[in-house]
Amino acid sequence: MTFTLSQNAGEAYAYPGFEEAVPDNGSELWVTRPALDVPSKTPSVGNVTRHILSMDRTNDEVAAVVCSYNYRVATETEDRSYRSVARAGPKDERGISVTRVGLTGPSPSMPPQAGPRPDPVDDVFGAWRVRGMLTYWRVGDPGFAEAWPSYEADRQKCVDKAPDPPAVRAEIIDGTHPRDFFPTAPASPGWPEAPSQ
Repeated sequence: MTFTLSQNAGEAYAYPGFEEAVPDNGSELWVTRPALDVPSKTPSVGNVTRHILSMDRTNDEVAAVVCSYNYRVATETEDRSYRSVARAGPKDERGISVTRVGLTGPSPSMPPQAGPRPDPVDDVFGAWRVRGMLTYWRVGDPGFAEAWPSYEADRQKCVDKAPDPPAVRAEIIDGTHPRDFFPTAPASPGWPEAPSQ
């Protein structure tokens, strides 16, 4: 999430601890830092939904496969209506992507976070370090198939687990709509308030 925030809004919006936890550059295959020279010129409305498809640990390494659903995110058009950002790819898969994130760190010892804030106050990475992420735009790169042999199956699982059926997704993606067609809900589960001093 912090990768997306940084790319769309600027590095100032990265979660606390991002600078230390994420290397300046990964390999040609593993993406680490967002391209900060292409921030979005049009504010987005709506919500991205994410679903953790799997999380595997080997010693101190963790591989998380995460589904992202952004078809309920839109930008304003010239006539002041709104259009979904999901405009590319096969229609039944638009706005659905899968990412594999590599991390290293200690065994979890804290309870899951939740709270009323949309963003964290303190360093959320701690001793964790991010190796990088594999994404759909690296599919044809050398070594991708070896690094993520289950990519196609994982992508299909994300499509199958979409929070809305194909007909609803098609309605959202087709054409333009009024602003209230893309409500912006509070972050869930959210982040806790800062501890009282």
